[in-house]
Amino acid sequence: MAVTTDTELRELRELIAANHAAVTQQIAVGFAQVDTKFAQVDTKLAQVDTKISDLRGEMNTRLAEMKGELKIVKQPIASLAP
Repeated sequence: MAVTTDTELRELRELIAANHAAVTQQIAVGFAQVDTKFAQVDTKLAQVDTKISDLRGEMNTRLAEMKGELKIVKQPIASLAP
């Protein structure tokens, strides 16, 4: 082969290798960003789960209070029945 062709082929190989390295680096950064986003989503979901559990506890407490209040109200009504 001519010297020019060998030089051009070597340059093309070097460009391909450099491009491959750059693309590989970009993919790695992209995956790192995705992992970070997933971690953030997991944190948010854990916070939502905690809030739902807190709300469930508050609702159960309030429901128990309301049942107690209803029993108090029902007693005088029952004593008025003929």
